Amino acid sequence: MYVKWITLQVNDMEASKNFYGQFLGLKEQREFSPAPGKTICFLGDDRGMQIELICDDQAKGEAHPSAANIGVCTDHYDDMYQKSKECGILLSEPMVMGGNLHCFFVSDPDGTKLQIIQNE
Repeated sequence: MYVKWITLQVNDMEASKNFYGQFLGLKEQREFSPAPGKTICFLGDDRGMQIELICDDQAKGEAHPSAANIGVCTDHYDDMYQKSKECGILLSEPMVMGGNLHCFFVSDPDGTKLQIIQNE
């Protein structure tokens, strides 16, 4: 069993696509509109990780950041740390958790927290 995707309700589809595309390097896989004023976009990586973004004009302003966070492992930890500082999305300085787990936290455009984890 594995997680196929994580779904996030977003207020601004373009801002969210830019964040997940440019910051995390996910590529847009498909985008469609199942109903007027509602857009769904899937972004993913080569390993199968996907994030589903849903923007609904009738629910604008109702997207709330999750109490959970999304953990993302990267080979480009130092570069992502610098980029997060430059983009003003850094929530915490790098820390060591659980022995040898190096990480820091950032925020997406709607306030969802992402934990950036150094790949060992």
